[in-house]
Amino acid sequence: MKKIVIFMAFVCLCGCSNGVSKKEPVKAEISCFTEDSKFNLFLEDGQIVKYVDSIDGELGQETVDILNGEHLVGITDNDEALNIMDKALKDLDGHCEKVLVEE
Repeated sequence: MKKIVIFMAFVCLCGCSNGVSKKEPVKAEISCFTEDSKFNLFLEDGQIVKYVDSIDGELGQETVDILNGEHLVGITDNDEALNIMDKALKDLDGHCEKVLVEE
C-alpha cells in the first residue's frame, strides 16, 4: 500500500496534465547593412529562420543554414545572435540593428 501512495505522489508531482505545454519561440527581426546592401534576418530563439535581401528578396534555406552553422552554433538568445552578426559585419564595414516592431 505504501508503494502505491508513493507512486501516486510521484505521478502527481511529475505532472498529471493531459497536454504537453509547448514553449513558444522568442522571435525577433534584425536589419543588417553593408556599404552596398541591406538585408533582414528573422530570428527564433537565437537562430536565423528567414533571410530577406533588399535586392534578391527571400533567400533559400541553404543560405540560412550556412549562416547559422558559421556564426550561431549553440546560440539560443536573439540579442546574442544580433551581437554576433553585428561583429561579423564589422569586417565588411557594416552593422546590424534590432528592428522595433509595433504591437
